[in-house]
Amino acid sequence: ATATPTPTISPTASPSPVDEDAEAALEVYREFWAAVTDARSIPDATLPALSRYGSGTALTNEQEFLIALEREGVAYEGEPELKPEVTQTETSPIPAVTVTDCIDSSDWRPIRLDTGESAAAPGQEQRFYTVSRVERFDDDWFVVEVETDRSRTC
Repeated sequence: ATATPTPTISPTASPSPVDEDAEAALEVYREFWAAVTDARSIPDATLPALSRYGSGTALTNEQEFLIALEREGVAYEGEPELKPEVTQTETSPIPAVTVTDCIDSSDWRPIRLDTGESAAAPGQEQRFYTVSRVERFDDDWFVVEVETDRSRTC
C-alpha cells in the first residue's frame, strides 16, 4: 500500500496596514462618488453623505459646483463608471492614499431641468482622468482633494 501524503496547511498572511489603508480609502472614494452622483441628480449641495465622505477642497469644490448647477437649473442623470486604482500610499505624517481613476461619464449627463435637453459642453470628453487624495483623520477616511484632467482621455 502506498501512503497518501498529508496536505500541509499554510497560514494565511494577514493583510498589511498599507493594504488595509488602501482598501479603506478605495471604499470611501467609491462612497464619495456615490454621494456626488446622488447630489448632482437633484442638485443638492447639503446632502449629508457629501460631508461624510468628503472634506477639504474635494468637498468645497463639489458644493460650489452643485450650487452652480442649482442656479443654472441643471442636474445630472445616469451614473458615471469608475475604475479607481490606488497609485500611492503614505503612512506619515498622516495616513493618505492617492487614487487614480478613469471616469467614463457617457451614461452620466447634465440636463436642463426645464426642457430635459443636454447641458453638456460641446466637444467635452466623456472619459477623463482624476487623481484624488484620501486621508485618514482619527479612524475615518475622507476624500480631501480631486484633480480632474480632461486633457487626457483614457
